[in-house]
Amino acid sequence: QETERRLHEVQADLIHVSRLSAMGELASALAHELNQPLTAIGNYLVAAQQLIERGPEHVQRASDVIGKSIEQALRAGQIIRQLRSFIQKREVERAPAEIDKVVDEASALAFIGLKEKGVRVAIERQSNLPEVPIDRIQIQQVLINLIRNAVDAMDGQDRRELTIRVSAADGEARISIIDTGSGIPPGMEEKLFRAFATSKASGMGVGLSISRTIVEAHNGRLWFEANPTGGAIFHMALPLSGEAAA
Repeated sequence: QETERRLHEVQADLIHVSRLSAMGELASALAHELNQPLTAIGNYLVAAQQLIERGPEHVQRASDVIGKSIEQALRAGQIIRQLRSFIQKREVERAPAEIDKVVDEASALAFIGLKEKGVRVAIERQSNLPEVPIDRIQIQQVLINLIRNAVDAMDGQDRRELTIRVSAADGEARISIIDTGSGIPPGMEEKLFRAFATSKASGMGVGLSISRTIVEAHNGRLWFEANPTGGAIFHMALPLSGEAAA
């Protein structure tokens, strides 16, 4: 029992360190992402100050410009809150969550710094999706890893299309990450989810191993298949609560 307890502690630490590592890799892109709203706030406030100095007749326009700076400040604050929530060390907290919102939040973080990659993204979601009992941060960690892997796999491809499909059936919610990349290299299929197995030129190859650990701890499944049109499809299935499944 003591060994099992310690194993769970080590797994929790590894999962947390993996999140910190992912954010470390995104540090430069995050700085750029935050710099945009901060620069906009400065520009808007300078413009508002100039309008106010011109006279009372420009007060309304100045107020509109200040309103835009507030929007940008809220945007920057939202990015920071998401990051703090994502990287902080915490106990596993499973609670019913709206899976489509979990996907949206994970996508927002995953696509930071990827605009210049030229990837076309489509999110397809079934209507009236039920809530799923999950640790929201850990499932977002899996999604961010799968999305960024998919984008990396499409690097250099003429066709770069990423589809995130969210649905629910047969007592489980399913999220599929579909890319048009180079596919899984021959010989990697059997060991793809093993620790330190990777087809990337850089990277430790622990992302998919940790992702499967997280999903299986939720009594779910994580697997992949070839995309018939080229590329790969990673599926994550998570059991619904008893009431939602019924």
